[in-house]
Amino acid sequence: MRGSSCPGPILEAKKVLEGMAPGEVLKLVSNCPGARADVEDWARITGHRLEDVVEIDAHEWAFYIRRP
Repeated sequence: MRGSSCPGPILEAKKVLEGMAPGEVLKLVSNCPGARADVEDWARITGHRLEDVVEIDAHEWAFYIRRP
């Protein structure tokens, strides 16, 4: 969700994850400044597993989120 401000990345992730099978992993790329904290909190609260966070550059991250 490059260019999308928070909570846009989380809303899009929620929509995509709903269509995925349990155990599948979503790669979410965001450059929203608050995304790192927001995605980590959202995954913990909703029961999704944040498998990894990769810093692509100083202002962009890739989040790997596993559907429970």
